[in-house]
Amino acid sequence: MSDLARDLEAVEVILARDYRERFRDPAHNQARGRPLLSPERSLGSVVKLLSRSPDYNDEYNNWLATIPRPIRDLVLLLKRLYKPEWGEDWRKHFSVDTINARPATS
Repeated sequence: MSDLARDLEAVEVILARDYRERFRDPAHNQARGRPLLSPERSLGSVVKLLSRSPDYNDEYNNWLATIPRPIRDLVLLLKRLYKPEWGEDWRKHFSVDTINARPATS
């Protein structure tokens, strides 16, 4: 991680997005969306949600293409590790090691 705070901000943007209008066919868009971290949404569902698809409209697919792979991977890691009791305070469960008094980078 080159800048954990910046990367977690990017994750927050992905978590906060409204995903209800992503389908090319408006009949498939849901009136109620499930948050990414909801226990009602599986990890596989999040993988699918963050993968381009011909079922998704061009605007949504273009947005997906702007997500850097490490950020997408961080979202998936968060989904995998997330516990409902964390609530909105999921950030405190992520950190980087310190090496020579500096945050480590990959």
